[in-house]
Amino acid sequence: MFKNFDNSLLIILLLSFITLSHAGSKKSAYHVAASAQNVQKIISKESKPGFESWIIFDLYHTLVQPKHPATHAHNMDAYKKWLKKELKTLTNQQLEYLLNSIIEHEKGLELTDPHFKALATDIVRIRKHQISFLTTSFANAFSGIKSVRDWTINTVEALLGESFIYDPITYQSELVLKEKPQHPLIYKNRFAFTNGEYGLTKGEAMALLAAENPYDYNTVIMIDDKEKNLISVESALKAIDPNIKFIGILFKLRASCPKIAEDEFRTFWRSHILKAKKSAA
Repeated sequence: MFKNFDNSLLIILLLSFITLSHAGSKKSAYHVAASAQNVQKIISKESKPGFESWIIFDLYHTLVQPKHPATHAHNMDAYKKWLKKELKTLTNQQLEYLLNSIIEHEKGLELTDPHFKALATDIVRIRKHQISFLTTSFANAFSGIKSVRDWTINTVEALLGESFIYDPITYQSELVLKEKPQHPLIYKNRFAFTNGEYGLTKGEAMALLAAENPYDYNTVIMIDDKEKNLISVESALKAIDPNIKFIGILFKLRASCPKIAEDEFRTFWRSHILKAKKSAA
């Protein structure tokens, strides 16, 4: 998949996928939420019940995360210098394998905040909003999983439970941006996959989704852990219709995951790096 990309770009891609984006002391132009309850309050304030509002969730490190704390934001930030050095020893193919391996699919995923389940129910069943999930995570086959895309959909839907019974958007399609025909956007059961940040930006993906949306909407609320994605989507929507109200929510989780010691962090990553070197030699 990555034959035309150098090692340094893939390292950036890997770190971008598995860590939160911290803006330091710089104040965001968007709402900042540290919990699912914060997100719910913003949605309640900025929208009215009905399909006029479209809620877009990022997946990894916003709604869900791998279970091992070595892949979580503050632990990644704490030991990123060591990890980047280790990643430079891998080939492109090994980096792709590692990106999937650290998710540890056999263990499933967890919600970053358990209250997101109640929030999803409120969005779909009570407030009757549209809901979609837009992720740059990979969607190809991996190990014994024929489709990481389908695994992701099934896993996330299981975490959110019956929230989706009332959601009418259940079709599948492959959307193509004419400027990037080699990077289609796969949309299935409310989940949109761009197959990696080296392909479509989230803004480009959102433009494709907006063109396919069968419902009228005047407000888009997006929750993402990276401000660059909020900027990208807002810009794309304004190009489509400057009258669309865009509400960006920068999600910076402040709870749940314990900090781990560096030796435990290194043990986890070394085991997956070794597996990547053996499996994708």
